[in-house]
Amino acid sequence: MDALRALMVVGGHSVFGLVPDFLVQLATLTGLVLLAARLYPSVTR
Repeated sequence: MDALRALMVVGGHSVFGLVPDFLVQLATLTGLVLLAARLYPSVTR
């Protein structure tokens, strides 16, 4: 959220930098997509 706030707010800055923030978001997205793909077959039965 830090990266998104830094990009949306005029004069905003990221505490950790944009690259680490986006890497965390990408890792979270990847993990959730893998979890959803694994659970999907059991949900559709």
